[in-house]
Amino acid sequence: MTNLQKIREACIKANNEIVELKFGCETEGQYEHFGSTDIKEKGIILSGDIKDNLIPVKFYSHREAMNVNVKDFEIIGRPIRLADIFLADRASLNKKLHTEEILEYWNLTDDNLENQSKETIDFIAGLL
Repeated sequence: MTNLQKIREACIKANNEIVELKFGCETEGQYEHFGSTDIKEKGIILSGDIKDNLIPVKFYSHREAMNVNVKDFEIIGRPIRLADIFLADRASLNKKLHTEEILEYWNLTDDNLENQSKETIDFIAGLL
């Protein structure tokens, strides 16, 4: 397990909202396009009506709408944010909040864990 996966898992354990199926949630599914091969693709829930984003889905290709079915579906969730890191740190066994230390490493101009430096990810993984 990578440090990024370790951090994500700790954050989800502290805050299940990260993987709730709702607006902004990233999903991945294996789609069966009729008359075509299976296609695996990621998407983000953009509508308030979650069901419309899942089954059935309309896929627009060559200006024709085709119905597709979802075979395998995974909820990836939303990106991990700085607040999730603090929540996971507070919920960890050591019960210490390393706010000042984390803020020294965190790039505040980009609040997505996946876009942080390797040093930041390694540091946070060591705290959790």
